Amino acid sequence: MIDLKRRRVPPRVVTTTYMGATERIALDRLVRDFGAEVKIQYDSVRTRLHAKAWLFRRNTGFNTAYVGSSNLSRSAMLEGVEWNVRLSAIATAPLMKKLGNLRNVLERHNIRELRP
Repeated sequence: MIDLKRRRVPPRVVTTTYMGATERIALDRLVRDFGAEVKIQYDSVRTRLHAKAWLFRRNTGFNTAYVGSSNLSRSAMLEGVEWNVRLSAIATAPLMKKLGNLRNVLERHNIRELRP
């Protein structure tokens, strides 16, 4: 996050209130300290956003994504047993294209921008 801030690259985060695990103070810090664009899905009755994916876009076009079970939490990253797969614009182009359509999915599911 510090490197992104130094390079003036604002991270984008999409999260949910599903299961009550998202900490508001952490989201506010992402916005305040790192200039993140944070979007939250509030509808936990009809749609339960539970996806975990990290998409890294590069100016070279060699984009990379990680998709899997890992939450972005201390226990998930340091103590849990998690499974993830790495995708790339070269080796798995069709799958990367599907991730690129994420914006269309978000617009259909009541996702709103966080205002700290």
